[in-house]
Amino acid sequence: MAQVPVVTTDEQSQPDFETMTEDERARMLAGGSGHLAKATWDSFDFACQTVTGAIIYFEHATLNGEWVTLHEIKEVQGLPERYPGKAWSVPSFDRGVDIRREHIVWIADAPNGS
Repeated sequence: MAQVPVVTTDEQSQPDFETMTEDERARMLAGGSGHLAKATWDSFDFACQTVTGAIIYFEHATLNGEWVTLHEIKEVQGLPERYPGKAWSVPSFDRGVDIRREHIVWIADAPNGS
């Protein structure tokens, strides 16, 4: 596995984005998380757990500063039902969902096997 360049405030120590691979750039922008980085360029099966305990299954992600947008939400587990027994009581997130990166506890690639 490739090492992730460390970003410092010294301009001479800044990573050279021209020579970095797509995976290295994505991993650096994802704060070092290999699975989150992969989710930005490889649409597949991913899952993450939030600090609230919700587990979100999704296909790909985009990074927006301190936020992560999860796209193609397949399933959400652990959200409380607003109206128990009603099909629409848990949101479907048809347009994705934004989550603060710091609120992601873990992220998995191919959580149900490849």
